[in-house]
Amino acid sequence: MTVRAGQRHLSCSVSRRRTDSMEVVDSPLNLAHQQCRKADRLVASGKYEEAISCHVKAADLLTDAMKTTECEQARLSMELQRDSHIKQQRLIQERWKREARREATKARSGAPQPSSSSTDLLSQTQAAGQLRPHGSQVLSGAECGGGREREYDTLLYQLQTRQTGASQPLTQPSAGSKTTKDDKTRLEEQQTTIEDLRRLVDHVMDENQRLHAENERLRSENTRLCSEAADFVERSELWVLPHAGGAMGTGGGQERKSTGKGKEIAIPQLPVLEMPAQEDLCLDDLPPLQLPEDIQNELQEILDRD
Repeated sequence: MTVRAGQRHLSCSVSRRRTDSMEVVDSPLNLAHQQCRKADRLVASGKYEEAISCHVKAADLLTDAMKTTECEQARLSMELQRDSHIKQQRLIQERWKREARREATKARSGAPQPSSSSTDLLSQTQAAGQLRPHGSQVLSGAECGGGREREYDTLLYQLQTRQTGASQPLTQPSAGSKTTKDDKTRLEEQQTTIEDLRRLVDHVMDENQRLHAENERLRSENTRLCSEAADFVERSELWVLPHAGGAMGTGGGQERKSTGKGKEIAIPQLPVLEMPAQEDLCLDDLPPLQLPEDIQNELQEILDRD
């Protein structure tokens, strides 16, 4: 009985583990990750339509997974992953259209009539245009309208018009599309650009010479003004000293001093200073001295003796 009970308990635990593992494997988040990896492999192999379908399923699974959690951080992470899958749908569609344009261009350059491969590619593009998964409803109407407007600017639209039995030939590309330029046109454009650059270089050289001449003129003008200022100072009346008298200005003792620039300044001869004689001094004319009384008495006695 004990062995059977242990086996029953072991089998129950194993079945519980299998159930838990199946729940983890079948969870919406895990399935969304599987769809993402599958979409990457499909894009690498060139199966764009199936890759878009995988991203649509992944976005739907992430939306379901957001409803099963109450954690705010987990819900935010799932929302970002869902937006990434929606963005990948748009990027894969753009890449699919580029590949379709490239194939259509090759088919147009190889044969006048579109081949069966381009026809199949055109039908796939039309199916992709009709495919609008419900998981990508977050895309704005402006982006959808812009995608439809861009379809009319492609070669695929022209091939489609030609296949439907339009009487007129392929129309000229619209203003928004780029036309293929031949070698002659490119050479002419390069020649025009080179001529424009040469004219620009000539203009810059002429402007440089004009500014150089203007600089030399300003330098010479500055030198002239500096020399005129120096001559004005040398010729100024401040250098002329007043004469003490007529005889002193015309006397033989007059000296001249050279300024170093060929100009001489007259320096008059001043009279010799004469000191008064000692006997001419009078003590009464001198101001009284503030001396102590004993010294004043001694001086008075000396004067009285004399």
